[in-house]
Amino acid sequence: MLHPLWLGATAVPLPAEPFRTDPLGWLRAISRHGITETLAPDILHARCAALLGDETPAGLDLSRWRTALNAGEPVSAGTMAAFPHRCAPLGLRPGTLVAGYVPAEGMPVPLATGRTSVPGADFAVVDPLTGRRLPDGAPGEIWVRGPAVATGHWGGPSDTAPLFAARVAEGPGGFLRTGDLGLTANGQLRMTGWVRDALLVEGHTLHPQDVERELLGCAKALGSARVFCAGRWWSSRRWSVRRAGRAPGCPGRRPGSGP
Repeated sequence: MLHPLWLGATAVPLPAEPFRTDPLGWLRAISRHGITETLAPDILHARCAALLGDETPAGLDLSRWRTALNAGEPVSAGTMAAFPHRCAPLGLRPGTLVAGYVPAEGMPVPLATGRTSVPGADFAVVDPLTGRRLPDGAPGEIWVRGPAVATGHWGGPSDTAPLFAARVAEGPGGFLRTGDLGLTANGQLRMTGWVRDALLVEGHTLHPQDVERELLGCAKALGSARVFCAGRWWSSRRWSVRRAGRAPGCPGRRPGSGP
């Protein structure tokens, strides 16, 4: 809320809960209020694109929308292609949807060529065990420092302080350990998941959102799915699949679990 106040802009707080059951309500609110800048996760853009289908809802005007930052979770290339295509008949301008990265304790960062990043921000993809910077294309934990990054949790426990003062091996300190996984591709930062969410299956590291996308491609009746490990993290091989919704016009199916 401080940023729009500082800019002298108008902010429209939109509660997230209603959009979980009615994603298109988000687009209706954007049209109704003439919102120009938004930040939302990939799943919301993806569900809107899926629900729009080949029909254009009447009364929606997205022509005033200038920047739609897709951030807060890993960004899907499919979503980045489908959302602008589905929303173009509603007036959405090319280039409005931008992939971004939002550290929990930092400012949102656009990750598109030609978009201004946060001044002074320094990102590093680091081996979380050794603290060494990793080369281009190698996945690791994202560390960030700069004037737009918090220096600690207000009134938080003292044991969280090291998270805000991490030091790269044989390099500078003052980095925030985000707990996010990512890599650099041609010098551009890309988020791939979260350290705590990674699934280790028979020596392979998988991300829940990647498994979820594969499931939705195989069983469209799921509508949306959530994948997670059940049992103790160091010994479990069971995966749980929870049906969070179903696609319009498809019969519901009972949630199941698989090996």
